[in-house]
Amino acid sequence: MLLHPRQRHAERLGELADRRTARAEPLEDGAPGRVGEGCESQVDRGMILNHWVHYNRAQGSAAYARRVSLRWTLIAPVYDRFMHKTEEGGVRELRRALLADATGRVLEIGGGTGLNLRFYDGAESLVVTEPEPAMLRRLQAKAREQAQQAEVVQAPAEDLPFEDASFDVVVSTLVLCGADQTRSLGEVRRVLRPGGRLLFLEHVRSEDPDLARFQDRMNWLNRLVVGCECNRQTLAAIEGAGFTVSRVEHTTLPEAPKFTRPLIVGAAVSP
Repeated sequence: MLLHPRQRHAERLGELADRRTARAEPLEDGAPGRVGEGCESQVDRGMILNHWVHYNRAQGSAAYARRVSLRWTLIAPVYDRFMHKTEEGGVRELRRALLADATGRVLEIGGGTGLNLRFYDGAESLVVTEPEPAMLRRLQAKAREQAQQAEVVQAPAEDLPFEDASFDVVVSTLVLCGADQTRSLGEVRRVLRPGGRLLFLEHVRSEDPDLARFQDRMNWLNRLVVGCECNRQTLAAIEGAGFTVSRVEHTTLPEAPKFTRPLIVGAAVSP
């Protein structure tokens, strides 16, 4: 069932290369280039251009990734302490109630430091992903203590290294505020079996217009400090990804800044 992330990336790169080669067309006679240049030179130039474009994108992506990793390297050691009041204020019980429905083959995306691990009593099997090395180390340590049945995998929510229809339940708690929602929800839908469930607990854009405008003003700061968006319309994104929301509770994130308090907790069914 499981594929190593590098295997999955290699497969995708191979498919992309095949499509680019299939689209390449020969040059017309007399087109600028070396003497005798034909289809091969067109492919060569296309490949050079593609390599140049993707190299520059990769450089930018790598720089961004380094900044994100640095942020989580700094946050990871204090994350549990940072979340302590919020967890004690009621989020822990929200997690417990939500995860009572996590049965069968369960995948958690963005497991962080493992605050959900103690609540997977009904899971037949459990896989937890986390992309950031600093968080991953803490997740692995906590899994050894609290959920020895869990398999911990380093992978982003946007590129899950699992086969289609591999899981009965996917869990996302405080993840879709920072991950690419379109890609992540597409991957969640892909790895869920038909009729599988997405269990979610996410802070979102307020339904109150005044608070929503305040969230818009504060979003740059939230993104700078903790790397997530406080004004995302996550419920609409879940529905837009093809899920049917079966239940949702609108509540608040306790002991949190006003602009991050609006919270949704619920479940959605994959088609």
